[in-house]
Amino acid sequence: MNGQGPRRRFTGLRGRITATVVLCVLTATVIVSTATYLLQDRHSRERFGNAALLATRSDGAQAAALAGGTVNPVKEVIAYLAGRQGVEWMVVDLSGPEPVRWYSDRIPAELVDPRRTDVLRTRGDPVRVQAGERTFLAVLSDAGPGIEIVEFYDLRPLEVELTQLRRNTVLVGLPVLLCTAVLGAVIAGRIARPIERASAAARRMGAGDLSPRLPDAGRDELAELGSAMNEMAGELDRTLTELRRMDTQHRRFTADVAHELRTPLASLVAAADSLDVEDPTVRHRAAVLLRQQTRRLATLVEDLLEVSRFDAGAAVADRCAVDLGALAAEVAATCERPADVRVTVVGDPVLQADPRRLHAVLRNLVANGLAHGAPPVLVEVRGRADTVEVVVSDHGDGVPAGLEALLFDRFVRGDPARGSGGSGGSGLGLAIARSNAELHGGSLRLRPGAGRGASFELALPRG
Repeated sequence: MNGQGPRRRFTGLRGRITATVVLCVLTATVIVSTATYLLQDRHSRERFGNAALLATRSDGAQAAALAGGTVNPVKEVIAYLAGRQGVEWMVVDLSGPEPVRWYSDRIPAELVDPRRTDVLRTRGDPVRVQAGERTFLAVLSDAGPGIEIVEFYDLRPLEVELTQLRRNTVLVGLPVLLCTAVLGAVIAGRIARPIERASAAARRMGAGDLSPRLPDAGRDELAELGSAMNEMAGELDRTLTELRRMDTQHRRFTADVAHELRTPLASLVAAADSLDVEDPTVRHRAAVLLRQQTRRLATLVEDLLEVSRFDAGAAVADRCAVDLGALAAEVAATCERPADVRVTVVGDPVLQADPRRLHAVLRNLVANGLAHGAPPVLVEVRGRADTVEVVVSDHGDGVPAGLEALLFDRFVRGDPARGSGGSGGSGLGLAIARSNAELHGGSLRLRPGAGRGASFELALPRG
């Protein structure tokens, strides 16, 4: 990977952005420079042509003025043009039957063309004339009656000027491109750096490290990318944490189930072995133990099935109109010690709920109060505007310190001394009770600071 770093720097996103910026600026520079040069070329040539036209007409006017009234006007015109520097010329005498032409001494042979004046006279504008490698601009003007002059202006100064303009354009464009390349690299770095950090963070996340975070300050797309990556990392972290917690919970649940099943099964095996003994007393004790452990095992299996239904999301509440006060009185009447349970009802206790599930919740709360607390166990049913609340309180020592946070977990018992070898419950009662409350859209909680004993509050919506 390290060996590919420099290559990726040029072929990756950073290099593509830099190349794109340079290409765009190069294209714009070429277009602007070409357009500027073409405009300047056209302007310079027009200016040169206009200056040549004005100069030739001025020479014609001055020559005509000098030759006017003289015996030999053509001679005077030739004498005037001979004094002109840097210009080749031709004088045409049209006064005779045939035109007579005179040329300057250094005029190139290619410019000596009798038809030149006819072309110039027909077109009226200056004409470009090629003489070997040199180019001239030919301009025609009158120099008096029957006399025409043609002046040839060398275009080399103009071509030199335009060549210098092209060179200057290139010389100016190169530093611009260099600065553009540097600026493009800087811009590409600023754009690619967050993406490279995101890529590195994604690789670390793929390796299991969800701690990397990206800068998300700002309002641009890169900030949105950083925010999205951070949200994804946080969500993945929470999901993995939850999966680990669930895995730990499932492992512990499996171990707890095996532990809970082992005791009654061992008792069943021992009781079954004792049935072969001839002593009636031993056989009677074995039968009683067999009956107790069978019932306990059946209760445990039913609780485990209920827990599995909640875990699978298959638990359903069969709702109907339920008088929670009457249901609490029924639970109190059918518990082990009815005299130790007192039920009070305030307000309207009727709501839409599953009576079987609420009966199981109240039975568990009352049984816990009788088993782990001290009488009397108070069951207070309070009907409110939108909810019905049930508070079950006992007068025992309360929940042991440190157990409040774990009280609604599975296989947690309020009295650690009541192990699986005794006649205590499975430790699933409160967990199932809370799940039943939440299935109805309600809640079940331990009331903090309720005074002596433990106090549980069940809150259920009426609908």
